[in-house]
Amino acid sequence: MFFVNIFRISLLLAGFLKIGKPLGVKLADLPNMKIWGIVIALISMTLSGLLLWFSLKKILIGTAYAVWTSIGAVGTFTIVVLFFGDPNIPLRWLGVAFILLGVILLKMGLDESNANAPHDARHYFDFWWPGAKSTRAKDT
Repeated sequence: MFFVNIFRISLLLAGFLKIGKPLGVKLADLPNMKIWGIVIALISMTLSGLLLWFSLKKILIGTAYAVWTSIGAVGTFTIVVLFFGDPNIPLRWLGVAFILLGVILLKMGLDESNANAPHDARHYFDFWWPGAKSTRAKDT
């Protein structure tokens, strides 16, 4: 069931802020925007990373990372086509549609048992890192 919570909102905001990095770098190429472009890129990268980190407390990393990068990629592509004159051809938009389809399929691939799994990966390191205490029940 889809519902809105603070973790989903933070992931969406992180994705939109991810657009600021490539745009800031692009703006830094303009003579009167060198410093401001770099400042925009640094601030958006920092805030985007912090919001992604927060969202990972409740959202699976594979899904969160796919959503985060796809919002950044699709948003950046759309803005540079509309405002910076990048080529606007149907084949490029088909590529954007495939990115979105991939994220949708990743999200649909989660069933109830996976969606409620604990986000504790320490049990993967039990052999290599004996000090890591897992919350997973021991197999008998």
